[in-house]
Amino acid sequence: MRRWREDDREPFAAMNADPEVMRYFPAPLDRAASDALVDRIEDLFGRQGFGLWALEVAGPEPGHAELAGPDSGSTDPAGPELAGPDPVGPELAGPDPVGPDPVGPEPASTEPASTELAGPELASTGEFIGFTGLNPMPPGVPGAGGLEVGWRLARHAWHHGYATEAAMAAAGVAFEGAGVAEIWSMTAVANVPSQAVMRRLGMTLHTRFDHPAIEAGHPLRPHVAYRLARSSQPGWRSAPRHGSPHRSRVGTSVPSRHIPSENQEISR
Repeated sequence: MRRWREDDREPFAAMNADPEVMRYFPAPLDRAASDALVDRIEDLFGRQGFGLWALEVAGPEPGHAELAGPDSGSTDPAGPELAGPDPVGPELAGPDPVGPDPVGPEPASTEPASTELAGPELASTGEFIGFTGLNPMPPGVPGAGGLEVGWRLARHAWHHGYATEAAMAAAGVAFEGAGVAEIWSMTAVANVPSQAVMRRLGMTLHTRFDHPAIEAGHPLRPHVAYRLARSSQPGWRSAPRHGSPHRSRVGTSVPSRHIPSENQEISR
């Protein structure tokens, strides 16, 4: 998990143009919309210190064992919906909605979280495979103003457990770094894979609702919201400590400078 680079834009645009990756979004994104999303993500980092990290495949550090193989699948390719109908959606609200526009209405997930056999392990070459992180829940939905954990992965990175592993690290930043009391995640009712990832994170179904940004009658309008309270996960194990990066099979690091201090205002 790391900050975005210029050379991430091309593979990210290809991913956002893939109909399978964008299956649970109103429509794929063209290059201009994809680049605009990256700009919003980076702007959010500049304002709140954390957000949606780019993911790359990394090998184990010397002397450290690599996390075991894929989990029973991964739902959405790393975050089905980082956007509702508007891929660069409303406001990213922090625990306290102080920021401007969210980086996408919903960073949900899209990786197929089935129990299919995993494909071959990806090479540890720093290959960009998508994003995972924290995004403000938009207005008008359950949990509005709180933090959502979301992900979106390229199709070739599905079924390796990357979405679950990285989302757990992001949840750790929310609980241990930002000190929030709860995190949320939402997606279309039809997005069963992403819901499987949410449950693997320990989240439970909070409610069903119609997404206010999606027109009535659209098959993706019915949504579900999942919630996880910090009190239900004492001693969150996946949170990187200040000064120590998060590194496992996915990502290089989440430097402590990206984790807000106790007194830092959390905005979008």
